[in-house]
Amino acid sequence: MFPFQKVKIRGSLLAPLLITGIIVLFTCEESLPTYTDPRDLLALTGMTAEVTGFQRSFLTVHIKGVNRYDDTLQDTARVNGSLRIWFPSHDQWRISLPINNKNIEDPTQYNGLLFTLEPGDTFHLQISWNLVAEDSTDILPQIPVDYTGERSGVHYSEPEPVNCQAEFSLFEQAGYLESDILEYEFAGFWKEALSKR
Repeated sequence: MFPFQKVKIRGSLLAPLLITGIIVLFTCEESLPTYTDPRDLLALTGMTAEVTGFQRSFLTVHIKGVNRYDDTLQDTARVNGSLRIWFPSHDQWRISLPINNKNIEDPTQYNGLLFTLEPGDTFHLQISWNLVAEDSTDILPQIPVDYTGERSGVHYSEPEPVNCQAEFSLFEQAGYLESDILEYEFAGFWKEALSKR
């Protein structure tokens, strides 16, 4: 058995050892995972608008996006944000509508609690507005009439430019998404009884 001996490292040997250690540290082939900013996990792929409704028009906006991360995103759905809609021709004709879990639509993978997005999966949100402004003005009867159905009593409005912009998040850990401004030509309709209010 060899007796334990203390080894002293002289100053002249210390520098080469430190340099060797640094070289080994920085030439290690295993690299750290690439950092992904939470704001870059999701991307908007489109926003469209359409006129819906039966006896009166609603403006319905569809927002679609995609998981562009290379892994599955799954978390408790906490959709939070707003959709701003305004008519450039009238300052009072505007509204800010909340966006929340109630706006999640198929084919989004959502079971009422968890929001799941596989890589490349899309999500779909839908928000409808009854054309009543923030100051309680009913906008539909204020838009000039293009023509009226004689038998139905339905008024069809002239096209009126309207703008929409959304800002929201899907998960607590994901960043906010902000859409471009969508410009849409709104042409609505309403029954005769509505115009006599």
